[in-house]
Amino acid sequence: MRKAIWLLARSRDEHYRKSIKTVVQRFEKTGVRRLATAAEAELIGWADYLLLPSRIESIPVVFSDAMQAGTPMIATPVGDLPRLFERYEVGMLADDVSASGLQRAIISALDTEVSNYAAGVKTAAADFDVASTAQRFAQRVAGANG
Repeated sequence: MRKAIWLLARSRDEHYRKSIKTVVQRFEKTGVRRLATAAEAELIGWADYLLLPSRIESIPVVFSDAMQAGTPMIATPVGDLPRLFERYEVGMLADDVSASGLQRAIISALDTEVSNYAAGVKTAAADFDVASTAQRFAQRVAGANG
């Protein structure tokens, strides 16, 4: 079965963008594609993995988007991502923040069954559901004011 990896890359760092572009060009044969617009980002649910090559993050919105779409991720170990990947087992985390680190993570992901991450993605999707989160927040605010 062919796997598709979609890359959502937005960076002001020209050197990093060039490094990622090099990795993408190396992997074009395996199905890596770059998402360039918000409309294309809706295709996250069609991909086997979403690649997030961030250098600086906290909890990226695209993490929640990918979980809601049922799509595991390949990401760099920045911000809260290592904790989230460990807690939920939602994909492959690169061993460092570099193009070569992402390359190794992509190779590992392509050798891993996407279904291995289904339970973790489902749990993360429930925990990061916007409606449920808003409801829990409203209940806590009401309780604190009650």
